[in-house]
Amino acid sequence: MKASTERCTQLPAGSAARKAGATTACIQVTGLSGSSHVVDSSRLDTAQADAATCSVTAGFYYYHRHDYCLNNGEVTYTEYNEENAGEILGTGVLTVSSSATLSASSGQWQESETVTLAEATGLVEELSVAFTASCDASCTATVPNAWAGSRLLSVGQSASGSVTFLATPGAGLVSNITPSYDLNVTQPGAVPIVEDATWSNPRQVRCDTTFANNTSTGCVIPSIRAQLTLPLSTYGAAAATYGWAENNLIDHWGADDNPLQRLADPTRRRTARTRAGQGPQGRL
Repeated sequence: MKASTERCTQLPAGSAARKAGATTACIQVTGLSGSSHVVDSSRLDTAQADAATCSVTAGFYYYHRHDYCLNNGEVTYTEYNEENAGEILGTGVLTVSSSATLSASSGQWQESETVTLAEATGLVEELSVAFTASCDASCTATVPNAWAGSRLLSVGQSASGSVTFLATPGAGLVSNITPSYDLNVTQPGAVPIVEDATWSNPRQVRCDTTFANNTSTGCVIPSIRAQLTLPLSTYGAAAATYGWAENNLIDHWGADDNPLQRLADPTRRRTARTRAGQGPQGRL
């Protein structure tokens, strides 16, 4: 797993941890920043798609075109005695899980969050956690805090809640949005707080209103391509012709090496359909 740089803060004089010998508290994110598994559900049968969920591998993001989730990314809180060659006097391992479903007809989506204190050793017996989300481009976190204030967790306990994002790109415009997260972790009595653990979703969310007949904003994971399926039972010779062209013509239109592109310009769409002999006009 890729790990972030450990970020540290001196513990204040008079705190319980300092009195017990700890001088420094550090926070580190592991298995979150830059790691992702992509699940293209359109290429899977129902059983496979059900299996390709966040329960498969800990510490990774998973994606479909209209949803994403994170399974048990780790944030480690460590207290050191730097006066004794970096002696570790206590640790706390927090796991972070989240999931969200995007809408093709709305720029708003909600992301559920769960933070669990999975392990604690030495001087660390409890940790307080606060979770805040943000986003860039045309996006605003309209509900940025997963829960009010901080939640005090003992080993095995979790704090759960949700944040809400809202994208408002202008008419005909596209916004490529990166959701970002801030986990504030403190040990009771250890004030000032250690620096926060921060990370971003490794893949962007695209929200747009680019089509002339769009009446609302829609959002997807753009790195997961939509799949256009043309059954012979519905489209007959046209489907057979497109299949032959994809596999045999030099340009391989629609194949992995030359994917189809959806045209936003209605004039160009009409021209292309006329040239193609009035083929299927379904939207992806």
